[in-house]
Order: sequence, then structure tokens, then C-alpha cells
Amino acid sequence: MKRLFVAVNLAAEVNARIASRVLAPGTAAVDGVAWVKAENLHVTVKFLGATDPALVPAIEEALRGSAAALPFELVARGTGAFPSRARPRVLWVGIDDPVGALARLAADVENRLAALGFARETRRYSPHLTVARVKSARPPALDAFDACRTTDFGSSLTRELVLYESQTLPTGARYVPLRVIRAPGL
Repeated sequence: MKRLFVAVNLAAEVNARIASRVLAPGTAAVDGVAWVKAENLHVTVKFLGATDPALVPAIEEALRGSAAALPFELVARGTGAFPSRARPRVLWVGIDDPVGALARLAADVENRLAALGFARETRRYSPHLTVARVKSARPPALDAFDACRTTDFGSSLTRELVLYESQTLPTGARYVPLRVIRAPGL
């Protein structure tokens, strides 16, 4: 079994801004927070979990149908926390989906993969880019992170869906692209 998820990526220059403004200041200064490596930044569209590798071709075919919704523009803007800033478990950078294209893509991926037997997500889709997980019971001081609450990190043209395998290593997670499905005509 492989632990899989479907995601879209932001432009390299947007990720670089996030890394320099959010990750770099935070990683050196905050105990009890596990920061995401810059190379692992992505926007999850659908988490599949433990998946039989034999299903990868069918997943790829389903995602090819969803890729008809590409390309579209996303904006990385602001920071926040789930479930709340007072009790953070996940720290995130917001994803502004001005015309709802990502939400429609996520719904389409959800429907196509449900037809393959994957469980539907029960929570409303909330696009974000996870930058850290909080391990401490007490909210840590996150001055550099909080300073970016309204920061515009830039816009990004989304041209592809990626099926990733999440590998757990002693050094942290590594996300390996198994399939990259580009917008038709690109």
C-alpha cells in the first residue's frame, strides 16, 4: 500500500516568498512546532490515504478528466491556524480562489475518485498551504508567522494536478510525484 494524495503546486517564486517570510524565520525560533520543508509545500486537493498501487492507472485516468478545469489562477495570501489561533494544531498560508476554480476542481476530483471507491470527505473543502504542525499543548509565540497575517505572497497559474506518494522517513516526510497531469493542450 502507498499513502497517496492529489495536490496542486504554486509557482516556485510564490513558494520561495513563503519560505523566506514564514518558514525561515519560524524554523529557527519556535519550539514545539514542526515546520514543513520548503520542497514539500503544496495545496492538497484530495487525500487518498493507504492505496493499492494497482489503482494508480485508474486514479491517473480520473485525474485526466478533472484536468479539463485547468489552468486557473490562485493567490497565496495571509496566514492562520486550524482549529483556531488560540488553539493552533496546523499553521497555514491562505489560498485565495477568486473565481472558485479550485473548489470546483476539488469537487470534481472528489466525485471521480468516489466512483473508484475512495471515501468522500465530510468536511467542507478549505484550500490552504500547510506550513507547520503544532506539537505543543500551549500555543507558542509565533511573531514572524503572525506578522504575515495579511501578506500577499503572490499569484500562481495552476497548470497541473499531481498524484503524490507520501513517504515517512526518519528525517521527515518526503512527497514523491507519481503522476503529473497537465492541463489539456499544455
